Amino acid sequence: MSEIDLKNKNVLVVEDSATQALLLQETLTHHQLTVRIAKDGLEGLKQVQDSMPDLILSDIEMPRMNGYEFCKKIKAENNYKKIPVILLTNLADPLDVINGIDCGADSFLTKPYESSLLLSTMENALKNISLRNNFSNETLTFFFEGKEHALRINQVQITELLLSTYSSAIQKNLELDKAYANLNRMNKELEENNKKLKELNEQKNQLLGMAAHDLKNHLSVIYGFSNFLLSTSEARTGHEEKNWQMIKRMHDSSTFMLHVIDDFLDFSTIESGTLTLHLSEVDLPELIQNDLLFFESLAHKKKITLAFNYKKPIPKVSCDPNKISQILNNLISNGIKFSHPEGVLEVALIPSPHEITISVKDSGTGMSPEMIKGLFQPFNKMKSTGTAGEKGTGLGLAIVQKIVLAHKGKIWVESKLGKGSTFFVSIPLSQNPSQAKGVTKGVRLDI
Repeated sequence: MSEIDLKNKNVLVVEDSATQALLLQETLTHHQLTVRIAKDGLEGLKQVQDSMPDLILSDIEMPRMNGYEFCKKIKAENNYKKIPVILLTNLADPLDVINGIDCGADSFLTKPYESSLLLSTMENALKNISLRNNFSNETLTFFFEGKEHALRINQVQITELLLSTYSSAIQKNLELDKAYANLNRMNKELEENNKKLKELNEQKNQLLGMAAHDLKNHLSVIYGFSNFLLSTSEARTGHEEKNWQMIKRMHDSSTFMLHVIDDFLDFSTIESGTLTLHLSEVDLPELIQNDLLFFESLAHKKKITLAFNYKKPIPKVSCDPNKISQILNNLISNGIKFSHPEGVLEVALIPSPHEITISVKDSGTGMSPEMIKGLFQPFNKMKSTGTAGEKGTGLGLAIVQKIVLAHKGKIWVESKLGKGSTFFVSIPLSQNPSQAKGVTKGVRLDI
């Protein structure tokens, strides 16, 4: 069979999407075809009557008259039935093929498509139209999806429809292969970038850790001398009082900065994944009582009563006592910080068969649901100033949460604005059996 030259062929594009129609027009015009556009089946029929095209490309889903109805009307007219009609479809339903055969369509083209497949499909349709007229139409009855279908089919038509459907499937498969290859490539690039980011993050942590240690050394000297001067100062009058106030401000500032650096170093250690738990069997009541003694002076300044409630016996817990103390110190200091003067801060132990829960309840300012949402995020500064103007770093609760998670525990809070807050920390009674005898265990934590 002789080759079909598509140049200068007249093509009617029936498409309700102006964007799709213009893209088709641009592609076909680039290959020297003459293109007209109709926005739906009714307008397409009028344009066919005005000037008969060599080939029709028709969308299926259109207002007023869809592609199936349009194609059926074209094929019902003796003057127009020899015009090849190619339906543009998503082929999302097997019934699309049956409807295409029923309306007399010559071929399918599945969206989206490459220009090479578009042109080859058009060329095949023009070649096969003369062959199709050499075969008579026969009625074929069959069942599909529980329904009986009776179609007038033509051997050339059904062969071309099946081949065009198969070609579209091959194209989609090739596109999937390309997409899969691109996905693998991007995944490898992502892995390499993650590796580089991890290395840079480790270098950043090392650098900041070194800087923080150097700062801490110098601040410790300032703190030590200011503490010595405050502790040895005698009765102050006039100029001595002014000097004493300056020393006190220096002492308070250095104390705050040391807390900031300590929190930063803790957070940096956890973030780098090098946190180590030293597990042992711990008597929690004794640990909590010792920690509360440390806060008696601070609580006394705000006239806050410290209380500790529990019912014996309390089983020993496999944990890192220093890290549990760090949790308690943070929660208790926060409770005092946000409590009103003459309030009560209560620590309690609630045992259960497999875990023990520590609660720290204050009588302070409380929190709204919005405040609670970001409470355990690092550098959370939503509510960092206490009732007496005390300041925080915004890292304490983020550190606490990670330590709790390292112990395979849980932490949560119950609070109402103006009604105080209660923090709960639950810790399993025993950790991994291999850790039960004080084994040092490095725990990788993700932040």
